[in-house]
Amino acid sequence: AYEMRGRYERAIAVYRQGIAVKPDFAPAYHTLGRTYVRVGRYAEAVKACKKAIALEPDLAPAYIDLGLAYDRLKLYQQAVDAYGKAIAIEPRMETAHVNLGVTYYKLGRYADSVAAYRKAIALKPNSAGSYYGIAVAQDRLGRPAEAVAALEQAVRLDPRGQIGLRAAGLLERIRRRPPKTE
Repeated sequence: AYEMRGRYERAIAVYRQGIAVKPDFAPAYHTLGRTYVRVGRYAEAVKACKKAIALEPDLAPAYIDLGLAYDRLKLYQQAVDAYGKAIAIEPRMETAHVNLGVTYYKLGRYADSVAAYRKAIALKPNSAGSYYGIAVAQDRLGRPAEAVAALEQAVRLDPRGQIGLRAAGLLERIRRRPPKTE
C-alpha cells in the first residue's frame, strides 16, 4: 500500500520488517528489489532480486526487476541475461520482451531490438510503445520505410498520448529528411 502511494522509503522499511519475520519468503525480497529500482537504489535492487531468485528460481518478475536494475547500472549484458531468464520461465510475459528490446537498442543490437519488440507485439498487439521501439531501431538500421510504418501504427494506437505524440514528431523528421543517394 505504501508503494502504491509513492511512500517508497516507508514501503522499504515494511518489506524489511516482513523479511525479518519470514526470511525465506521470496516475494518479499522481489518486492523490496522492485521498490529499490523505483527509488534508484540499483545495487540494493540487484541484491534483493538475486535473493528472491535464490529462494524461488522460477520467479519471473524478479528477473525482470533484476534486469531493470542492471540496465540502470549500465550492465546491459547482465540485463539481457536476466530478461532472457524471465522469458524462459514465462514466454508470454510481454514486459520482458519490451525491456529486452530497450536493452538491445542500448547495446546497438538494433536487429535484435526489432525482434524483441515484434515478440512483444505478438503478445500485446495494441502496444504503441513497442511499435515506437521498432521504429527507432529500424531507423538506426537505415530502414526509413519500416520506421515510418511502425511510427504510423504507434500514432494510430496512441494519437493523443505521449508515445503517439513522440512518434508523430519522429515521423515528421524522417519524412523531411532528404532521400539518400548512392
